Amino acid sequence: MLLQVSTAFVHDNKKGLKAEKRFRMGQTVDGSKISYLDTNMEKKIIEEKLKALQMQKATEIETTRAMKDLGIERAMLHGWPNTYVFTKAIGEMLLENFEKAKVVIIRPTIVTSTYKEGVRTMDSIFVAYGKGKLKFFVGDPNSTLDMILKWTNMMCCNLFESIYANARRRLSASMRLTELYKPYVFFQGVFDDVNTENLRRMIKEATRKLCLILIQSAFNGMSTL
Repeated sequence: MLLQVSTAFVHDNKKGLKAEKRFRMGQTVDGSKISYLDTNMEKKIIEEKLKALQMQKATEIETTRAMKDLGIERAMLHGWPNTYVFTKAIGEMLLENFEKAKVVIIRPTIVTSTYKEGVRTMDSIFVAYGKGKLKFFVGDPNSTLDMILKWTNMMCCNLFESIYANARRRLSASMRLTELYKPYVFFQGVFDDVNTENLRRMIKEATRKLCLILIQSAFNGMSTL
């Protein structure tokens, strides 16, 4: 069995029930400007861009920034909000014809870190809040994650210039995080659990059959004695 950890956010950002169906090769989501996703073409575009940057002798920082921008551009072109969910969807597509083993795809929402792994994903927000570096965060009161923005009083900026400058810097940092996590914080889809329920029933039935076999074997053993 091959287990692939995908993400629940490979779906589009529309409200409502999200059917638990795998992606097919070339499939896109609502909002896509291109009707077909050619994974080979995407790979070629990335390779050519990277080669061009190397020819220009771009620094590591410049290369990283340019490749991130390209990734987001390509993701949004096909309807996904960022590179993370875009590549997760491609990963599911590439497993469509995998025949060496049974494929199981799980789609968790957000996988947080363990103590040994350090800070990752949403943990950066919680850590910043715990340390007092982040006082507020943008949210949607109608979504599952409910965090309301606390605005600075602009009327006092002349009287408390240093306080305002500090708050403005924190707001800018908060808005950058908001842009990054916007597809997840404001996500209002509801995920289907039909496949999970079917798996639970299959395990229950397999367990019942195994118990019957063990009981029958035990009786047979007693009979031979």
